[in-house]
Amino acid sequence: MAYQFIHVELYSKNASKEKARRNKEKTYSASDVAAEQMRMEGHIGHVDLPGPPEIIFGIDPRIVVAEALASFDDEPKAIVQTKQGPKERANRGDVPIIMAGVASWPDGVDVLALMPDRRKLFEEWKACTLMFLKKEYGEIGRASCRERVYG
Repeated sequence: MAYQFIHVELYSKNASKEKARRNKEKTYSASDVAAEQMRMEGHIGHVDLPGPPEIIFGIDPRIVVAEALASFDDEPKAIVQTKQGPKERANRGDVPIIMAGVASWPDGVDVLALMPDRRKLFEEWKACTLMFLKKEYGEIGRASCRERVYG
């Protein structure tokens, strides 16, 4: 059997320019990730025949990102001291606002359709994975990323 993995990453309002420069690869914003998850046009070029997503826990990721962005924009601006006196500074666009991830199963949907025993194993794996993720990250659907990561 091939390997499986769970990959979780933090995403910001803006894609990281520093990470892109350092790793010489495209980076993604929270909105980009939500669009990919929901199979939006222009965000799924790496998938040959994308089917509709199945949300097995939580809500549409575009709603989560919209709420996170609204919360980010509502955050009070930082006050910094300058030679001219106190000045309001905009919040940084590279602050994490969501955590998103993927859990990978080795078989494609074609194998699952043809092999009921693999489909049953997949369903068990999916239930166990969801249970693990809820235990690891909690059942919080709408807590801000900063709240979850930084307390």
